[in-house]
Amino acid sequence: KLDRASVKQIIISNEITTAKVINPINNRWRVGFSGGAGYLVADTKKGKEAAMSMGLTEDQADVYYKQLTLGWQAGANVHYFLQPDLAVGLNYRFFTSNADLWATMDPQDGVHMYYGKVVDNMYVNYGGISVFASQPLTANHKLIMNSAISAGISMYRDESTLLSTSYLFTGKGFGLTFDLGMEYFILKQISVGANLNLFGSKIRKITLNDGNSSTTIKMDKEDSENISSLDLSAGMKIYF
Repeated sequence: KLDRASVKQIIISNEITTAKVINPINNRWRVGFSGGAGYLVADTKKGKEAAMSMGLTEDQADVYYKQLTLGWQAGANVHYFLQPDLAVGLNYRFFTSNADLWATMDPQDGVHMYYGKVVDNMYVNYGGISVFASQPLTANHKLIMNSAISAGISMYRDESTLLSTSYLFTGKGFGLTFDLGMEYFILKQISVGANLNLFGSKIRKITLNDGNSSTTIKMDKEDSENISSLDLSAGMKIYF
């Protein structure tokens, strides 16, 4: 008797057939941690136009939004295997980016000219239900291709400072993630790998707080705050 997982080929009547490797569920749980760069994919044209209407030059607006669109993200997930290649679980993602610029602002009133700091600190938290699938690429199952999709709630927070006035923007919206990656087992129950993730979410209702009052703004679909991003991550997975 041989362990089928260790059989690479079977030769029958001079015909070579690749053995179908059956992967029993040795570990029911999978916990993953990852982190890396995130890039906001939303069109920044309207944002730049709004910044220029407040007095920023075109170059200043370009520099500001280049800083804001590139950030960092980290995530964690846990899945329970229903089958050797199929699992369900929970997914959490955190993204942050910031922009910081000293600028001379011309309000175009022919009288005033302002100089000060313009700052944005953006934070996005996401949590959702996830479905995970995997496919071994080698007979010994050390190299695996995996994919996951999840749906849940994204929570948006933007701490903004314009000259000496601070504003807080908050909102919630529906979010989706699609993840595709590779992982390699360095130990029997521990793997490392890299993933490409697409996160999609738009915020249509935003609450603005200036420290004195709070206002809720409901935006049209085309004017909603797009916080979708493309992520590149590296991380570790633990099976038990």
